[in-house]
Amino acid sequence: MSSEAAQEVRAALVDPERLCRELGLLKGAERAAGGIQILCPNHGERTPSCLVSVRPDRTVGVKCFACDFAVDALGLIAHMHNLDTRSDFKRVLEIGAEMAGLHQLADEIRDGKPRGERPKPRPMPAPPTREYPPSDELDALLGACREAEHDVECMAMLESRGFLRGRVSWHAPALPKDGPAIPWARYRGKAEAAQPWTATGHRLMVRMYDATGTVRSVRAWRVVEGESPKRLPPAGCKSSELVMCNGPARDMLRRDLRPKELIIVEGEPDWLTWTTRTDLPVLGLVSGSWTKAFAEAVPVGCKVALRTHNDEAGDKYARQVADSLANRCPIWRSAGRGDENDRLLAGKLPENPFRGCDPMNQAARDHEDQNPIVLTVREVLKECAEEAIASKPRVTVNTGVWALDDATGGIGEGDVWLLGAETNWGKSCFAVMLADITIRRGYGALIVSTEDGPKRYGNKLLLRRSRVNAKRFRLGKLTSEDMGKIDAVVRAAEAKPVYLDARGKSSEVTARQVDRVLTQHPNIRLVVYDYAQEFRSSARHQDRKNELAAIGKMLRAPVQLHGRCGIIMSQITKQEGKTWPDKDSIRDCRDLSNAADAIMMGFTPLKNIERNGDVIVAAGQKSIFIDKVKEGDKGFFVPMDWDDESKCFNETKPPEDPWHNDFDNMHDVKQRAAADTDDADDFDRSL
Repeated sequence: MSSEAAQEVRAALVDPERLCRELGLLKGAERAAGGIQILCPNHGERTPSCLVSVRPDRTVGVKCFACDFAVDALGLIAHMHNLDTRSDFKRVLEIGAEMAGLHQLADEIRDGKPRGERPKPRPMPAPPTREYPPSDELDALLGACREAEHDVECMAMLESRGFLRGRVSWHAPALPKDGPAIPWARYRGKAEAAQPWTATGHRLMVRMYDATGTVRSVRAWRVVEGESPKRLPPAGCKSSELVMCNGPARDMLRRDLRPKELIIVEGEPDWLTWTTRTDLPVLGLVSGSWTKAFAEAVPVGCKVALRTHNDEAGDKYARQVADSLANRCPIWRSAGRGDENDRLLAGKLPENPFRGCDPMNQAARDHEDQNPIVLTVREVLKECAEEAIASKPRVTVNTGVWALDDATGGIGEGDVWLLGAETNWGKSCFAVMLADITIRRGYGALIVSTEDGPKRYGNKLLLRRSRVNAKRFRLGKLTSEDMGKIDAVVRAAEAKPVYLDARGKSSEVTARQVDRVLTQHPNIRLVVYDYAQEFRSSARHQDRKNELAAIGKMLRAPVQLHGRCGIIMSQITKQEGKTWPDKDSIRDCRDLSNAADAIMMGFTPLKNIERNGDVIVAAGQKSIFIDKVKEGDKGFFVPMDWDDESKCFNETKPPEDPWHNDFDNMHDVKQRAAADTDDADDFDRSL
């Protein structure tokens, strides 16, 4: 009976995952060939090394590659219930039969006796306590390193991150490709066998210090392309409660230095960014770094610049530091998105680590009250001059309309325009043109719609790119040539984000979603909100005017925070006695105009607009009046090129000779609407 029953139970327990679930062994498990890899129930470990799989005889086998624990399904059941497969075999069979759903067989094994309570599986063995790498092995690894400047691969990676040759030195030494084989200097990942750091490309070493200023470990930085993590701690070793330090920070931890200022950053790139550019102490944090002991090493009254990332993890690090320091030190927190190395690459890393930071505690606010920050002429001019003469061009989004871009300089980084236009002028078509141009130039664009669904914008984009007849498209009377053009457009379409559905969502929810999208997609350069008056705020406001002002502020925030380019579409109200609309025509709220970096008014005049006998805007021609530009020319009319066949705006190119004497007559870009009172009288403002 026992032999036959055992065969039947083994044959029924053929699902490794179900067996492990019944025994509580799925925590930390990973899928493997023929089964799953679990944390070994026979010895404590942190990385799964025990394979539970189906053997050639179609029964489940268990094999640990670390401790040689090897049993079958019944042996695993016995082990997890503290039973002996010999003396308690009948009980093991009964439990196995119940787990397999063989309840009748389980009754036979019990000889008809009532089923007793099944014992709970025993707890897993505790994982071994991790220690820092042995000091002799750590010394051997660091002793084999050389200056990063003498390693081609390491220096190439560092220079790509903006680090200059000669500044890295021993802050992050390079491990040679023929460096020593250290047991913990390896990475396995999902491979069958672990590879040394020299093979995975993790050859840039960053020392990690404890709260006494002693080197206890390293973190390895990958310098070549690969799928493994960019930075790694030693395998199987303790890595928490350690920080990165430059020389002054190490001396502070050793109590050999009492600095007046301290910089705290997140991650190796940001730590090296500041370490190579300041003589101030710089601490670098990773997960699990900060402890009370580090807080106690910071002198009372020391000014602390917390420049961690402005994301969930960075906020957590900042709170840990601020809570542990309490009000002993004035603390400032950097504002704005992006990390310090990104700012370095963009030429926006400030020389003063407290520049662009907001006070985080009362001590910092009190310090600012007592020590107002006054900039010198040199400081004010230096930053402006550096940006002006930088070889890197200003980040802008071009509209595709040369005359408009020439007058405004395009939509600048962090700028949010306001485009007010008449109904049916083509606000959505203009939004689609901007998005299409931005995407075709290799960037991303996001249309945030409160009124129309994706199909409406998709149709407009399809017509713009295919240039088929809009009426045939609408009536479903496409020719074979039209179908071929549409098919070509679809096949060439980019897998890039372009549409965010904000219909029925409050401005608060929409702003949070846009913030998340911009965080997830750093390549998105343009955000278009279509349109302002359709948004509603979840908060209560005194009136619609105040609500729209709050909505505008909320929509601008993620664009400005991430340093992208934005445009808010708006409805307008026609006003008596005006031939063309202006900023006062914005519907419901003039505060939308006041806060905009530029204001464009889209309109179609019923009769010619003339100046000195010359027509600058023809009757019936869709046009834009530039009413406000913070950094550019205003008061200009820009005639638009409208494709009536495909119902879309066309891009326009500059004239061959933009300084030709007849240029004003060609495009009227430099024609001011009202340069002075006399000029204003020359315009016929009556319809």
